[in-house]
Amino acid sequence: MIVVVGMSAVGIAFASQSRLETDFAKQRTMLACHEGATDEESCGGTWLKVYLAGDEIRKMEWDVETSTRLIRREFYFSRGRPQLVIETSYWKLDSSAERLKTPRHEYTRRYWLDDRTAGAKGIQVRLELQEHAASLVKEFRANRAKYPKTTE
Repeated sequence: MIVVVGMSAVGIAFASQSRLETDFAKQRTMLACHEGATDEESCGGTWLKVYLAGDEIRKMEWDVETSTRLIRREFYFSRGRPQLVIETSYWKLDSSAERLKTPRHEYTRRYWLDDRTAGAKGIQVRLELQEHAASLVKEFRANRAKYPKTTE
């Protein structure tokens, strides 16, 4: 059973995990993890983690820090293609613009990239996420030495 806990025009938040997430969690310890900073511009920097089964990407985690937020995108792959993106945003500052000790959750949105029923705005968001995934894969493959294997 999937329980919907919140909705937006372009994303739906679910209380339960998808099969892609569950499968990844089961296989996580068998996957190689590579991570490092990317060359994307941001005031706080960007970071990329890539989980591999052999040479096949199973998941990418991309983090960006702006002056006011931390944003994470988790890209889940199946058969070499991104299928699901989970985007989570956290506020770094309170209403008085003071730094919070612990970032405050703003939202979590889930996007199935093959969903064509979301209307024009939803389809545009999914296309942008697919392009972002493609650029991250290209960056990782072209500069793999910048992303050393880690022992999480």
